[in-house]
Amino acid sequence: MIRSREDLGYYRERAEQEIRRAELADHPDAARAHYELAGYYLNLVHNRARVDGSNAAAN
Repeated sequence: MIRSREDLGYYRERAEQEIRRAELADHPDAARAHYELAGYYLNLVHNRARVDGSNAAAN
């Protein structure tokens, strides 16, 4: 699936939000869950089909 620039911006923002939430979490399990979610969003930004249509797996 090719992601639009708008999608990539959204995923970056969500990753940043999850990192902030992890840093503010009172419980280690909550922090871990937020960092995991941030990782999923960053994965969508960096390791999936790119906006230009190139395939990340081919790089």
